[in-house]
Amino acid sequence: MSESSTKETSLLRNLWDDRAAAGLAENPLELLRYRSNLLGEDLRITNFGGGNTSSKFELADPLTGERLRHLVSRQARGVNRSLPW
Repeated sequence: MSESSTKETSLLRNLWDDRAAAGLAENPLELLRYRSNLLGEDLRITNFGGGNTSSKFELADPLTGERLRHLVSRQARGVNRSLPW
């Protein structure tokens, strides 16, 4: 394998789209989903048989409306490519 072909296949593409992310800025759960899906796009960095991303958010409690800190975890899309979300 030549050095040039090694460099081409060893680097990860930057799939982040600032415009798409900015459109999700008001909804932190959608932004987490966006990040998770991008990580799952490249199977070289997706854990075989499992993997997730997580973030901490301040969200309203659905019963009381009180703002509480939540740890939200989402399975990376590469683990289960059939997930539409």
